[in-house]
Amino acid sequence: MSTGSRSRSLTLAGALVALASSSVSVAVVFTACSESAGPTTSRTVSGLIEYDGRGDGPLEVAVFRTFPPSGAPMASVRIESPSFPQEYAIHGVPPGDYYVLAIIDTFENDGHRYHPNVDPGGAYGRYEAPSSVELKTVDQLESIDITLVDPSDSSPWARQGYE
Repeated sequence: MSTGSRSRSLTLAGALVALASSSVSVAVVFTACSESAGPTTSRTVSGLIEYDGRGDGPLEVAVFRTFPPSGAPMASVRIESPSFPQEYAIHGVPPGDYYVLAIIDTFENDGHRYHPNVDPGGAYGRYEAPSSVELKTVDQLESIDITLVDPSDSSPWARQGYE
């Protein structure tokens, strides 16, 4: 599997993720992860990211315990120069149930924030209603494929208050 970038075992160095509702305004932030061997109980999530839009920038793929995302991702991978369709693998994921989300970070100087009116984004399942994946009894979960959509004012994420 060639990701066009490095593929490593990852642990989270730090990230802030939150969602805005009609009464609370927050932001999604992806940050870099550091290399690590990871615990022996860690798992791998992998798949293919499809995109045929106009966005350009690094690809960020992350797994979250909840949707809407709350807190830091459990693990993530950043592919600096994606070539679509782009394979990805997120290593070091603890067993559990997750939502897998992806974005193209078109503005790298904004702290890896997701802006649905600017950044292409997607989720496993449907963009509007992501599906969870269970990573409990297998070491690797494959074919967790995501199709990114271009940003728009009608994005359900934009309506939820992302900037």
